Amino acid sequence: MIRIALTHIVVILGLAACAQLPAEPGGPDVDIPQDALNTAIRVYAPEGWNTFRVNNSVGLAIDVVGLAEIAFPADYGVRIFEYVGGEWREVANVPEDSAAGFVLPPSEGDPLKFGATSVFPILPDADSPVALRIYIVGHVHRAGQVTDQKVGAFVDVTLSP
Repeated sequence: MIRIALTHIVVILGLAACAQLPAEPGGPDVDIPQDALNTAIRVYAPEGWNTFRVNNSVGLAIDVVGLAEIAFPADYGVRIFEYVGGEWREVANVPEDSAAGFVLPPSEGDPLKFGATSVFPILPDADSPVALRIYIVGHVHRAGQVTDQKVGAFVDVTLSP
């Protein structure tokens, strides 16, 4: 019985090791400086919203933590990347119905002032764990105008088979 339990633990740890994100800082190029990410906005994948399973959607909560409003396209400018073989590869997302974009105000600490969306990564291998980095990208919105200043945030998730 102990041998079976140890075998399960070794297999689970081995699978988890296959889906780890890199330890060094950096990530794929999303046209936003790395030190500017996760500053004006933050994105979360709340446990209560997600199964973290391959072939299931990933629910995301978006919080504007800066002082400016942020303009987003309808899909929050989502880009999904998988870390495979020491490099980042972009992963397709199941497209949602197209709608107009919107402006999200700063949350100012109010837990009810947040945006929400979900992504559904199209993954070629549903039989092994997958390490993903999910970005959202928007633009600062000032004086009723969308500026050229891009802002973004990312969250790392691991999906299990």
